[in-house]
Amino acid sequence: MTAAEWRRSIAARFVEADEQTEMVCASLIARTNALLIGSPGTAKTKLLDVVSSSIGSFRSFYACLSQDTTPESIWGPIKLSALQQDRYERNITDHAAEANVIVLDEVFRCNGVVLSGLLDPMQNRRFRNNGNIVQMPVVSWFGATNFLPDLHRGTWDALLDRWQLRLRVAPLTAAGFPGALRRSLEDPAFAQEFSAPIVSKDDLARWHLEADGLPINEDSEKVLCTIFERAQEAGLPLTPRTGFLIPRMARPFAYLDGCKAVKRQHIARVCGLTAWNDEDQRVAIGELVKTVLDEIPCAPEDAEEMVLNAISDVATALTPAAVDAIGARGSWVVMDRRFQDVAMIRKRDLAREEKICWFSSQFAAVERQMQIASIMASMQAAHVSLGDDVRLAIACKEAMERVMVAETRDIRKQIDAAQKRTHKGGVR
Repeated sequence: MTAAEWRRSIAARFVEADEQTEMVCASLIARTNALLIGSPGTAKTKLLDVVSSSIGSFRSFYACLSQDTTPESIWGPIKLSALQQDRYERNITDHAAEANVIVLDEVFRCNGVVLSGLLDPMQNRRFRNNGNIVQMPVVSWFGATNFLPDLHRGTWDALLDRWQLRLRVAPLTAAGFPGALRRSLEDPAFAQEFSAPIVSKDDLARWHLEADGLPINEDSEKVLCTIFERAQEAGLPLTPRTGFLIPRMARPFAYLDGCKAVKRQHIARVCGLTAWNDEDQRVAIGELVKTVLDEIPCAPEDAEEMVLNAISDVATALTPAAVDAIGARGSWVVMDRRFQDVAMIRKRDLAREEKICWFSSQFAAVERQMQIASIMASMQAAHVSLGDDVRLAIACKEAMERVMVAETRDIRKQIDAAQKRTHKGGVR
């Protein structure tokens, strides 16, 4: 199983959870910490449970924090036998210091004693037990909260800083509710943990190494430098330290997309998940990123790939209710697979006429699907949520239309030529 298939398998157990699934999966591949912020009932903790259950031999630790939480509930009780020998040592078995994934629910409700004990382990992956340093095997810390703290209250800002990626989780929309309701009634796996792991720790380690080797192209560097400069001018909390981390955190997003290098959309995605501490800043960095992307021209080869990704994203992300709202009745949701066939034919330079002849029977349906610009406009009118790739594709409408027109014209010529040869001598 690939990393992209793993992400899709998890997202398929939910409705309208693509963004949070992507961030959580990318966090595990990058070995960074991530925070989910949202009102009660937005499946934040459930998603983390499902992700943890998908990885074999992964030890997870969960704690719901409050003002009454004690350090013992996270790090383990004091050993009585050690106290008799004048040693203040904890029994860390089955607690956070031995876990691969640590989930802290209601994280900003904790008290100062617990908070102080989290800062160093979250930053440096180590726990001090009676003076002995225990290297923690934790891959990622995840937090879930209903609110953001007042950063003027002592060390709350230090704790928030430990979550490198932060996402505001939106409630299920009215368009998505009917599909989610049907899934809850008919699908036993809906929003449920995996009964058996689907990937291993070795898979995660391999994905980390492969993602870490992805290069950052010049366009991405230019976009990041411009965003950093504008953020500094606007007083947004994008520090040099965070700026240096953004390319590393963007690599897993590119890897999950199947890209060979980190592109501008991945840099933009991570900036929107990193450079803010409150709601006003979150909105401001989002608008700033969009402005920068609009101002800096996209390389032609990147524009075409962006369009293809956007089409696939739209085709796979729609819920039945959203399709009904658009009026497409679900007939075009298979477009991503058809369009991949188109791309494959072009790359193979018609090496197999059988493939062309087979595709000709599908072409009429594909041609109808290629009105992607008007479909996306209908989606916006129907208040259907669009992913980042789709929003970027809308900004690149001119390039998208060029790709679509050329693709349609070229394939029509190829099909006509293949059919003429077939009629003359049959398929070879």
